[in-house]
Amino acid sequence: MKNIVILGAGTGGTLAANLLSHKLDLKEWTLTVIDKADEHHYQPGYLFIPFKLYGYEDRSDIARAITDQLPRNADFVKAVILRVDHENKKVETSAGSFDYDYVISSLGCHLAPGEIEGLEETLDKNGVHTFYNLDSALAMQDALENMESGRLVIDISDMPIKCPVAPIEFAFLADYYFHEKGNRDQIDIFLVTPFAGAFTKPNANRVLSRIAEDKQIVIVPNFSLESVDGEKKIINSYEGNTVEFDLRSGLLRDDQVSDMGRIECASENPDPFHEEAPAAWSSL
Repeated sequence: MKNIVILGAGTGGTLAANLLSHKLDLKEWTLTVIDKADEHHYQPGYLFIPFKLYGYEDRSDIARAITDQLPRNADFVKAVILRVDHENKKVETSAGSFDYDYVISSLGCHLAPGEIEGLEETLDKNGVHTFYNLDSALAMQDALENMESGRLVIDISDMPIKCPVAPIEFAFLADYYFHEKGNRDQIDIFLVTPFAGAFTKPNANRVLSRIAEDKQIVIVPNFSLESVDGEKKIINSYEGNTVEFDLRSGLLRDDQVSDMGRIECASENPDPFHEEAPAAWSSL
C-alpha cells in the first residue's frame, strides 16, 4: 500500500482528501490527514456571527467535527506537526511518525495579533474585538447587543488579510444591524483603512465609497495601524493620527509566513516544501 499524508484539515486539506478518495484506487492507496485541531470551521460564517444574522448564531452553526468532512476511508490524526523528513519520507508529529509516499501541505496561515502593539493583550476585552476567529466573533455578540450609542470603528490591522471585502461588508452589516435595533442614529460607524478608500480596486472603491457615504459610514483612509490602546480606547497610526472608539472590530492580518514555514525540515533548504523536495506538494 502507498500512503498519502495530508498536513492540515482546513478547506485545502479537506478538499484534497475528498478529491483523492474519488480518484485513487483505495485498495492500493491510504490517506492520512493530520491536524492539531479537531473542528472544521466554515470561515465565511464568521462575518455574520457577531450580528446573529442569516442563521449564524452559535458555534454549532459553522463548526463541525473534522472527521465529518473527510471521506470515511481517510484516517484522521489529531496532532501537532513537528518535522518533515524528506530523505526518509516521514512526518514527525506529537502523536508519532507517519511514513509517506507523497505528502501534501495544506497548513494555511495563522492570525498574528501580536504584530500590532497592544492588540494581543487587549483582544476580546476593553471594547477591542475581531470576527476573524470563531471565539472572538462569538465574544463580540454581547458587545454589539449592549451598544446603545457611541462609535464603532472597523479597522484593518495590516495586510495581507483574508477576504479584502470583509471590512466594508462588516460596516454595511453593522449599519443594517443598528437600523433593525432602532438606534442607528446613535451609532457612528467608521471604517479605518490603510488604503485610499473603501476598497482596493478603483471602480469598486468608487461605488462602495458612495454607498458608504449614503449610509453615513465615515471612511478614514491612509491609516497604517501602529498600536491599539484598549484602556484609552484609541488606535494609533504610524502617520501620527489617532482614532477614538467605543467598540472596535479589527481585521487581523494573516502572518505572511504560513504555518508550513514553522515546521522543521530535515534538509539544508529551510522550506519543507521547496521545489526540489521529493514527493512534496502544497495546496496552500
